[in-house]
Amino acid sequence: MRRPRTPYSEALRTGGVLAPFTATVVGRLPLSMAPLGVLLLVQTIHGSYSVAGLVTGAFALGTAVGGPWWGSTLDGQPHGRVVLCTSLASSLALASLAVAVVDRQGLVLLLALAATAGLTFPPFGPAMRETWRRGLDQDGLRSAGFALDAVAVETIFVAGPLLLSLFVVRTPAVVPLLVTAALLVGGGIGYSVNPVVRGQGRRRPSSGEQDGASDLRGSARSRRAPWLRPVAGASWRPWRRRPGRGRRSMSDGGVPPTWGTAGMLPLLTVAVAMSVGFGHIDTSLAATANRALGQPADLGWLFTAIAGGSAIGGLLYGLRRPPWQEHRRLPRLLAGFGLGLVPLPLLLCLDNPPLWALMCALLLAGLSIAPTLIISQNVVDRLSHPRRVSEAQSWLSTAGTTGSAAGTATAGLLVDRFGISWSFAGAVAAAAAACCAAALGQASWSAALKQGPARP
Repeated sequence: MRRPRTPYSEALRTGGVLAPFTATVVGRLPLSMAPLGVLLLVQTIHGSYSVAGLVTGAFALGTAVGGPWWGSTLDGQPHGRVVLCTSLASSLALASLAVAVVDRQGLVLLLALAATAGLTFPPFGPAMRETWRRGLDQDGLRSAGFALDAVAVETIFVAGPLLLSLFVVRTPAVVPLLVTAALLVGGGIGYSVNPVVRGQGRRRPSSGEQDGASDLRGSARSRRAPWLRPVAGASWRPWRRRPGRGRRSMSDGGVPPTWGTAGMLPLLTVAVAMSVGFGHIDTSLAATANRALGQPADLGWLFTAIAGGSAIGGLLYGLRRPPWQEHRRLPRLLAGFGLGLVPLPLLLCLDNPPLWALMCALLLAGLSIAPTLIISQNVVDRLSHPRRVSEAQSWLSTAGTTGSAAGTATAGLLVDRFGISWSFAGAVAAAAAACCAAALGQASWSAALKQGPARP
């Protein structure tokens, strides 16, 4: 007797999404491997955590700046072309950075290469979300696909550092970063050449975007090579004004900018606050393994606990069909996230905190992470204009990256000056701030979702 298919297996068997999904998982592994690989390589060669922190920060700053721009580009250009070009550029910058560090080049060059690698990092997340949206036409399967994507991201942030640690132990210092670059370009190529991805990002021009000379322009375009033909209604020069158009804020026929969309700023505030908590947790766990437990190898168990809880929560949430008002669940989920973290600063006050107790608290706290991320992405889809969906998702990713970087820096200061308990307390405070922001944003989200996205 055949077993009934789960929504997850059905989603992966539908629309040919399995191959591009696998490619994006491989391509997104460097998202967790690159910062750690840069940090370890620079510290090993230069012997300074301050220099390593500056170079790693340049990479994070580059991803925060480049994310929204590439997301905006996805809304008008073929996704395969964007992902391929960015993956090639970012992997080349990472490999060049590895060589420059080994050659003991100056700090200015290292910062420039790290920032370039981050600035050109491929927008795998928004691109894959559009693949789920196009390949799965049923709401239940689409929700399962989004849940799988969120769980994959959580798994990446555990598997990536573990994979990197294997190369750190067994190979020369430069190899882990070169492997990271290879995974990045491999995932980008695997995604971009997939037939399912072809046509993503192409939108039909409206009648207002055509004029009397369209036939002449069309005949000229038809003689160009396929990779040189511009997409209808799009341009590789987004900063260049077109005739009859105003500034970029109104360049899409009156569509407001993403950050000006009703309800978007409260959601980005929630994302920043929650990600500050993530940054505190990452730094606190590393300090816990090294100082409190005295076993650096236990760091893997701690990360596995919180990521495993998030994966379980995401898979369970994905089995349910999300309601239209699912944003009302955000305050409760964030409250659960904060309450799960409360025992951690108390346990770290003990001389020998038990590993099993720390893992249990992290597991409970992690149950709310993936559902919160899934809801946030769904609300962004519903708030944003159809022409700005990928850009809006990139802004959400940028808010997460910025908050995580700020949390990591703040947590490092707290650990050095006051102890690990205070760093975990900072994570609790960040979760509480995110919960309050989500509660305050309910009215604006309900009104915006009831009205629908602004259309030209």
